[in-house]
Amino acid sequence: MGRDEGDGEMARVTGISGSRTRLSQRIGGRSIASNHPETTRFSDG
Repeated sequence: MGRDEGDGEMARVTGISGSRTRLSQRIGGRSIASNHPETTRFSDG
């Protein structure tokens, strides 16, 4: 039981951190794209 709870907590933390990094990357890509429209293709991948 304790192990499952720990795994769930870790997954929750990693999920939050992952979403944060993705959000920051999205914002950064948008700002860069606005400054350099040509980079829009790279940001979109």
